[in-house]
Amino acid sequence: MSWSTKIFELNDEDIELIVGLLHEECDQDIYHDDKVNLKHGKLTKKFLKETYDHCQDLIMELTK
Repeated sequence: MSWSTKIFELNDEDIELIVGLLHEECDQDIYHDDKVNLKHGKLTKKFLKETYDHCQDLIMELTK
């Protein structure tokens, strides 16, 4: 099965919920506070930027 294969259809209510959750995630301090302790596991500035950017990309894709 390809990663792009849809396993179910999302309705407008599903998309609204997912987009809201993604916005809440992007609003977390960890993405915006330079004083966050990033010495635990894979929490690096690069990882956080990639995660934040991916969430933003998902929001854009879901709200087309």
